[in-house]
Amino acid sequence: MDYKYCVQCGAKLRPDAKFCDHCGAKQPKLADENSQSASVKEAPIKPTRETLHRQQEKVSLQPELTEAQKQTTVQTNMEHSGNRATYNNQSVAYNESGHPNLSNSFDIWVKNALHPNVCMGRADFWWGYLATGILKVILYWVLLLALLVTKQSTQSTVGILFLVLNYMVFYIWVILAEIERLHDTDHSGWNLLWQLTGIGSIWVIILLCQPTNQYATRWPRP
Repeated sequence: MDYKYCVQCGAKLRPDAKFCDHCGAKQPKLADENSQSASVKEAPIKPTRETLHRQQEKVSLQPELTEAQKQTTVQTNMEHSGNRATYNNQSVAYNESGHPNLSNSFDIWVKNALHPNVCMGRADFWWGYLATGILKVILYWVLLLALLVTKQSTQSTVGILFLVLNYMVFYIWVILAEIERLHDTDHSGWNLLWQLTGIGSIWVIILLCQPTNQYATRWPRP
């Protein structure tokens, strides 16, 4: 059985492969595919042992791609055929951090706090939501302990005002992140108004849990 090799990473592929199974790069068409109307096709040239050895050395010298670079490569070269992008036969979701966790996703929340007109991946949103909740609880306890220790009425009033301000800042911050998450699912942030109906909050939670819509283009992905 004949094979061809990836133009980007040198991996062995099937002759009819359009994308690399290893790195996701788009493969050029073979010469015999472009000349199907010809009555006689040229015999494929098998690579020599020396050529294979050089290709293996080239692959070994290439630096290993990070998860973020792999994800970017797949998303750039994905085939628009009705299916989501795949990497190693697995569906790839968008996450700006590349490796969502408490630290990385919280950085995304801070970075995009004043830029709600973008998208935020599902994993980045929920990890950042957890990190923000932990931070909020810690600040609340610190403020409450400060109020209990302080006995002067003036300082207590200032503490209460700071506590209310702290709550408002976190509330607005979460709303902005929810808008970015809705954009990633190709839904407008105006859907948050369903929360005003009470039972509509269930619909908002369902939308926030939706996977990335790879074909959404109304809002940019950083």
